[in-house]
Amino acid sequence: MGTHEVFVYGTLLRGESNHHRLAGSTFLGNDSLCYTVLFDQGMYPILRPGSGIVFGERWSVSTATLSDLDQLEGHPVWYQRVFETLDSGAQAWVYLGSESMVRGLSVIPDGNWKTRHAPEAGGMRHRVFMYGSNLLAEQLAERCPEWNHVCTVARLDEHELRFNKKLSDGFCAANVVPKIGCQVWGAVVELTVGDLMRMDQWEGCPGHYVRRRVTVVRAEGESIRSFVYLANPKQVVRYQEEEGPSDSYLKRILNGARNCRLPESYRDEISQRAKS
Repeated sequence: MGTHEVFVYGTLLRGESNHHRLAGSTFLGNDSLCYTVLFDQGMYPILRPGSGIVFGERWSVSTATLSDLDQLEGHPVWYQRVFETLDSGAQAWVYLGSESMVRGLSVIPDGNWKTRHAPEAGGMRHRVFMYGSNLLAEQLAERCPEWNHVCTVARLDEHELRFNKKLSDGFCAANVVPKIGCQVWGAVVELTVGDLMRMDQWEGCPGHYVRRRVTVVRAEGESIRSFVYLANPKQVVRYQEEEGPSDSYLKRILNGARNCRLPESYRDEISQRAKS
């Protein structure tokens, strides 16, 4: 019998009332799904498309368990089971409620069922690894008015900085692509849900950039999970067609990199790569 990945976000979570239905299943990790919102029905949540982000867990389940979950969720009458790409990049089944089910219900602000009654739930912050012009504090503060002006130097291993995200003016914006033996230095900031959604809009997510989870390494050696914006493959030009960044765009990146105290050798590398 085969296995299936499922994203759970409510009473199937560990410690919640229906978690026993996942007995014998394999926990794959915490995950999230952007452009969705969570409604509070009281006894359970209802997931719907929207402008927020919902947090949950990813599990590998058997065909028999998936059938049991279908019955629990009333699929396909009450909930629809749809295949979605999560913020980690993994694909999983997700149970989506209908529009009629959420009429008159309140939204759980931070998209987290477990913290829905916590006094500070709305203040939850999410890490984002910045590597381009958002390194510039003035620009980031304008785009994310709730940002606390704290950043931490970090690096993304086995990736390379490229200027291959095409722009309407003929120049190219920054992007990071996998490459063995390379590193991309940047800064990790912590954003509220509101600021995260604003940044999605600024980055044209998901049409121009997509937001994914990666592991970055802080300067002191600690590995942490963080969001990062990667250029949508449809917006990436071929290597031979890379035009490089505009002078003003490159200046913002270098000023931000200097203010964040990224390694001087890496700042020189940015300048060289922009000219190549």
